[in-house]
Formats: sequence, structure tokens, C-alpha cells
Amino acid sequence: MGVCKTNAQIMDLSKLIKSKKDKTEAFSRQLQNTKDSLLKVIDNKLYKSTSLDDIGMAIDNPYTYNFPIFYSGESMESLKRKSKELEKIKKRIEQDIIKKELELQRTDSIQKVNEIIKIEQERIADSLYLIRAAQTWEWLYDKKGKWEKVDRTYPKEEHYQVNSLFPQYQVINKNAYLNGKLVGVCHPTKNDKDQSEQDHLFRIDMMTFLCQQDFLNNKYDIQKESSKTQEYIKVKLGLKKQPTPADSPVYKEMIANAQKLRIAQERLRKGEIDLNTYNRIKIKLGAKSTESVYQAMADSESPEINAGERYLEQLRDDNYPLIRSYTINRIDGTNFTYQFSNEKKEETLSVKVSFFVNENKEVRYKISSLQKK
Repeated sequence: MGVCKTNAQIMDLSKLIKSKKDKTEAFSRQLQNTKDSLLKVIDNKLYKSTSLDDIGMAIDNPYTYNFPIFYSGESMESLKRKSKELEKIKKRIEQDIIKKELELQRTDSIQKVNEIIKIEQERIADSLYLIRAAQTWEWLYDKKGKWEKVDRTYPKEEHYQVNSLFPQYQVINKNAYLNGKLVGVCHPTKNDKDQSEQDHLFRIDMMTFLCQQDFLNNKYDIQKESSKTQEYIKVKLGLKKQPTPADSPVYKEMIANAQKLRIAQERLRKGEIDLNTYNRIKIKLGAKSTESVYQAMADSESPEINAGERYLEQLRDDNYPLIRSYTINRIDGTNFTYQFSNEKKEETLSVKVSFFVNENKEVRYKISSLQKK
């Protein structure tokens, strides 16, 4: 027999059902809000470049979470199960955030350490450069540091440059001075001079130096030759001052004859001698001058001079193969070692080249300390 319900009971039942439905929908919205909040946390803390929709299901996402999907009209029992799933996901997210923060801290620490190491390496490199450059004087030409030009006219006129890394030096034409003294020169291959011309002139000086040493060491027993031959060789090698035209016998003879001719002209003017006598004096003096010139020409072609020329030619032939190539090593600020080799790249000899300032305040060099292999 069926149960007959009153309108009041039916109303109460409807209210109960509606209340449960409202609670279920409210719970569903609450869970959806929780899900959205968790997705935002993931986006902000773990995977900022991924959209909210992709985070829950992206296969390539390192932080993938299987978020439940909520449906309209879903039962309370189903929502409670999904609520538990959200709690588990929430705990996973919290753990992942902690891991992520630790990874970021480690990465940040590594970056800071790398930055410190880089700064320290640069500082060490700068220190090593200053030590090396002070010894090699490479700062004169390697364009490190800032250069400042100094021009003064009083109390004395000065024109030089100063490098910020080595401000104690005054630099002129890539040569360093300290209190007016030359203390460092630019490497010979790094200066502003024409390298081809510089090499050519140095080789001439080097050949002269080697020939000087051979002569002084009596090579080929040259001292057995006449004094005239030896004097000629000395002059040619720069071991003896080159006579000026005023020092030559021919020049002196010509001056003396000119004075005698002026005296004869004066006597002719005064009537002390006649024109015939003057002409005889003039012819005689002219003959003497011509004779002196011819004698000088003969001397230049004499056997003694010829012997000197042949000797010098032989020394050049001997030494040329020894200096086909060379390398330069710095000893200190103003001194270098030149190491020479033959055509087979075999070391033959070495010399010391020293730079100095001459009386005209020009930087010059001197070759010395010959060492043969």
C-alpha cells in the first residue's frame, strides 16, 4: 500500500534536495578554484613559460600533474575523491617548488662563483701582464693603457708621451726615458721605422763589424802587408778617421800653389817682375798641381791599395754566408742578443747590440761581444 505524502512533506523534501545540490555545486566551485590556484602557483614558481591549460597535461612539461576534471552535476562522493587527488597534487607541487628553489640557489651560487673566478682571472692576467711588460717593454708598442701627450716650453722645452700603466717614464719615438736617461727601447721589429731599410742598414753595420774583428785578429796574416795597405783597410772599416779633403796632400799642394800665384800676381802689378816671368811661374805652378793630381790617382791604383781592396772583398765573401738570417732576444731595456744562422738554419754566431743616446740626442746602437759557434 503506497505512502501518501502531504504537500508540506513534499516541500521539505524539495528543499533538502536543493540544499544538497547547492552544497555540491559550491564544493565543486571550491575545488575548481583550488585547481586554478594550484595552476597559477605552478606557472609562477615552476614553469612560467607554459600556459595554464598546458600545465596539467603537457607531456614535455617536467612538472606534469594529472589534475582531475570537474563536471556539472557530479556527485558529492566523486567530488570528495577528486578533492583527495587535489591534496596529493598540492603536496607534490610544494615538494617540487622546494626542489626548484634549491636548484635555482645552486645555479645562482655557481654563477656567482664563476663571476668571481672570472674577475680573479682578469686581475691575475692584468698583474702578469704588468710584470711581463715591465721586463719586455712591450707596452711601448702594444697599445695597452692610455697615452697622454705632454708638451712644455718652460722651464725647458719638452715633448714626450706618458702611458697610464707606466707613468714614471717619458716616451719619445717609442723609447723610454727616466730622469733624462734612456732606459728602454722598443723592440727593433716593432718600431715605426721602415723594416726593410732598417734590416739593410743593420746588415751593412754587421758586415763592417765582422770585417773589423777579422782584421784586428790578423786574419790571413794581414799584418805582413805594408803600412799603406793596413792604413787603407783601417780607414775603410772605420777603425781610423777618414781624411777630409783639407787633409789630403793634393789639396794642401793646390792651396800652396794658389798662394804662390797670388804673390806673383801682386809682384806683377807692382812692376817687380815682367809678364814673361809671371807666365813662367804660372806654368810651373800649374804643372806641379797637375803632377800632384796624377800622383794621387796613381796612389789610388797602387798595388798596396789594390791589396787592401782584395782583402776586404775576401772578408765580405767569408762572412756573408754566416749572417743569412737572425733572431732577436732582449737582454734588458737597451740591450739585445742577435743570433745569426746560415742558409741551412744552423747557428753561426751571435752579437750584443746596445742602444744609447749620442751627443746629438739621437738613439744609436753599438755592436759588440762576438760569439762564434
